[in-house]
Parts: sequence; structure tokens; C-alpha cells
Amino acid sequence: MLKVTASNKQTLFTTMNTLNTKGNYLEQELLPLIKTGNWKKLQNMIIYHDGIISFSFKDDKWLFIKSEFKDKSFDNLIFQESIDSKIPILYKANERMFINEIKCIALACMYFSSNKLTLATIAGITLSLRNMARMLLKHNISSFADLTLEIIIEMSQLGYDFYSKNIFRGINKALALQEYLPFTMKLEKAVTHKQIHVQHKKPEQFQVIPFRIYCDLLNYGKRCIEKAFSELGYFQAAVEQYQKYIKSEQEKRIKQLRHGSVKLNQSELKSSSVKSFLKALNTEKINFIDYGKEESWQTLFQQHRVTLAMPSEPNITFLVYKNTEMVYKDFKNHLNEIVGIASWLCLLLSGMRINELFDAHPIHGAQTIELTKNTNSSNSTQMSDLETIYLLTTKKSKIISGSQTEDDVFVTTALGYKSFKVLSSVQSPIRNRLNSNELPLFVSLHKLLPTPSGSANNKSKSFGQFLSSTLRKLNKKGILNLTLNQQDIDCLYISEKTHNWEVDNLFSITSHMCRRSLAYYLIGYELCSFPALKQQFSHVSMAMTRWYARNASSFQKM
Repeated sequence: MLKVTASNKQTLFTTMNTLNTKGNYLEQELLPLIKTGNWKKLQNMIIYHDGIISFSFKDDKWLFIKSEFKDKSFDNLIFQESIDSKIPILYKANERMFINEIKCIALACMYFSSNKLTLATIAGITLSLRNMARMLLKHNISSFADLTLEIIIEMSQLGYDFYSKNIFRGINKALALQEYLPFTMKLEKAVTHKQIHVQHKKPEQFQVIPFRIYCDLLNYGKRCIEKAFSELGYFQAAVEQYQKYIKSEQEKRIKQLRHGSVKLNQSELKSSSVKSFLKALNTEKINFIDYGKEESWQTLFQQHRVTLAMPSEPNITFLVYKNTEMVYKDFKNHLNEIVGIASWLCLLLSGMRINELFDAHPIHGAQTIELTKNTNSSNSTQMSDLETIYLLTTKKSKIISGSQTEDDVFVTTALGYKSFKVLSSVQSPIRNRLNSNELPLFVSLHKLLPTPSGSANNKSKSFGQFLSSTLRKLNKKGILNLTLNQQDIDCLYISEKTHNWEVDNLFSITSHMCRRSLAYYLIGYELCSFPALKQQFSHVSMAMTRWYARNASSFQKM
């Protein structure tokens, strides 16, 4: 049962029971339909009603934030989104069955449980259930009624992720409330990690980037991107020339290797991609020196994304900007830096996740819309003006002003928008050769920035490693100073309360710190409200948004 204040409790249950003029609406009308699983009749049943808003069972979002119901710990209940918040659990019968079952469990928690639960707690239970439902669907299970301990153990052995501390929270609550549910659980007792022989992972604590380092990275990034964006035509032409040269040199070296005129060097032999390629050749019984006879040789080479070493001193220069030429080595380093910095700015200035940026659409990933704003003129009359809003998005099509969008659009700044455009531009030569604009933004990181020591098997991990190496190089050059001083330590104490950093430690920035830092500084500077931040981050619950921005009120006092 909902844990509410006395005034809220009287208002809530009195109002709900007025829906039944003969008596108790919850017990006499709603509960019987829940217990029998009468989905057809349940669809139009009111599950919450007050003077402002009503929710029906068929509604997939119960937005309590818009209702009269207020308490110290309340939240919305969301049912139609997966844990990824991008893939609706809709449309198919099995998916709809899980949604209906989760709604019944939520109602049992709200109105019939002997334990008093806050809406925030119930939101956590539904989140756990949706996460579990997603995995069960992949395992061809269509109802919580079919779940057994043996199935969970089997799924764990097959690699399903049951490491989250709260993964079993929802099904255990369903087990405790099954007398109010339309199905009988086959589980005999609450499920624990110990029963399936796995240990739950402690949640990773992402820290706020200290303010000095945060500002230095943004300021240096702005100088780099403004320069690249202002002369993007020159920069893109240089990248095209660079890619053509690499392709020519790689083809030349492949021919030499296949005819035995040169050998793989030590750097290449240490590469994981080369090792896997050589193993594949051996498996297929194909000679490394095949004199160009085996068609499968080239196919395997491409499948394993092998990148070979370039000549030690390439005799080529690039016109990077209108009045700037660079030799091969300098341009390669500059390109690495621009791609890394532009990626960091996209993450820092939007709250996108690293995989969302990696897979973004090269054309539609950065967009603008024009919105009308009202400004007061000097004679106090209202006049309309247009304001440009910059957006980064995972959508694959154009956003139209005023249209409804899924939670996959991130408001950014002009600098974030320009950073994305630079990233898209430097990738365009590769997309043009592949003759497709429907490929993701980073269609081929290993082709854009070739290195014989890299592996592209895990794209997001490789991308994250590349971004980290960008900052380490800038620190080594003295462009950024990632060594913590006492001011940085003080900032970390304010944002984290406790930490293990010390003065003179080298601060390691990870991509997910960008989301935490953006939330912290937006709330700390009072530039954004919690509801707006929740939408920006596509969070299911307000509790998660508040967790990201935790301790921001302390920052205001600095």
C-alpha cells in the first residue's frame, strides 16, 4: 500500500472509492478484474483519480508528477519503455502480456500490499520488472508465471546479465503479492544471487570532473573546433587526401606481404587483429604468402580489420587550413586530436552516452530547430523573435519543430553542434567510398585513425580507449593539466563527499563522467530544472536524475 501522509491518504482513497457508488471501488471492482486477468475490461478501468488527472489501466505512463498526489518520495510509473529507454516494449502479444502483468504488480503494491511503499520504491520495482521482462522475452518466455529458478540459472549460464543488485527485486515483490495477481509464480521463494552462483556488482560511482579541468577542456576544445569548423572545406579535403594515401600504401604493403618481399614487423605481430587474422588463415589452411592466389585471404584480412604499419617517413604534405600545411605525422596527430576533442565536446555538452554518439546518424545526428521567443522591446511592447535550438539526436530522420519525439534528443550548444559537424565531415570520405549515408557516425574508427596495435572487436570500448588516450596526450604536451591540485581536491570533496584522490594524482576522465558533470553543473548553476534534466538524460525515474546531480546544492555555496 502507498506510503502517504494522512492528508494524502484520506484524499487518495476517498476519491478512488467514490468511483463506486455502492461501496469500495478498489476491493469490489478493480481487484477482481486484476486477479482474473480480464485485460479487455481492465483497459478502461480507472486506476487513479483526483481533481486534476485520471489514469486508466490502458495508459502506459502514470504521470503522478501532474497529479494532486504529492509526498516526500514520489515518482512517475512508466511501463512502455525498455531499460534502454529507446526500445518500446510494445506491439507484440508477449510484450503486451508483460506490460499488463507489471501494471498488476504495480497496482498490488499501490493498493493491496500490507507494506507501505512510496511511489519512488514502486517505480524501482517496475524498473526491475521491465529489465527482467526484456531478458525473458529474448529467452522466449512470455509471462512471469513461467519463470522458475532453473530457468534463471540456465539464463545466467548462457550469459544473461543478472549482476545488478536489484535485478530480482521486482519478481520477489511479485512473489510476495501473488494473491492479488492474475498468475501464480512457480518460484518457491525469493531469488538471490547466491542461489544462481553469481555476485551482484556494486554500482559504479561516476565522479564530477573538477571545475578547473572541466573548464580547461571546454576552452581548449572550443579553440580547436572553431578553427576546424570555420575552414571545414580545407580540413575535409585534407582528410580525403590522407585516406587515399593510406589506402594506396596499405594495398602496396598487402601485395608485398602476399608475395614474400616484406615481413610483418614486431608492432604488427603484437596486434590482436593481426593475431586473429593469422589464426584464421591457419584454420582455413591458407598460406600467408599465397602470391595473390587465394580470394579468401583478402576476405579474412578485411573481416579481422587488420591495419598495417605505414612507411616510417611518408613523403607527403597536407593543406589542412588555408594557410597551414602539415607533414604526414603532424596531420595524423592533429586529426586524432580533433576527432577526440570533438567527441569529448559532444559528450560534455549534451549528456549523450558514448554508444549513442558512436552510432549516431552522420546527417541527422546534429540538427537545429527554430523556436519563437518573446522579448520585451524598449517601449514595453511584445515582439517575436526566432531562437535557434541546437540538438544532438539518435534519430535517423529530420526533427520538425513542434513534433513529438522519443527521449532520444539532447539539447546542446552551438559548440556541441559544430563538434558533431566536424566529426561527420572527417568521416565523409569513408562513407563516400562505401556509398552510404545511412551508416553510423563512426562507420569505421580503425579506418579513420589507423593503428596496427588496435582492435575493433568492441567498438564502444575501443572508442572509449581512444578518447582517454586523447586526454593523456594533451596532458603530456602540457595543453591540459590533469594533475590534481588542492582546489581540485576541494571540488571533489564537495561533489562526492568522500573520494580516494590526493594532490598530484593524475585525474582519469571517463566518458560517463560527462553526464554526471553536466547534471551537477547545470543544477549547481541553476541553469536547468530537475524535470528538464530528467528529459534531457532520458531517465525513467526522477530519483536517477537527482542521483546524477547529487550534492549540486553544495556547489552553489563555493
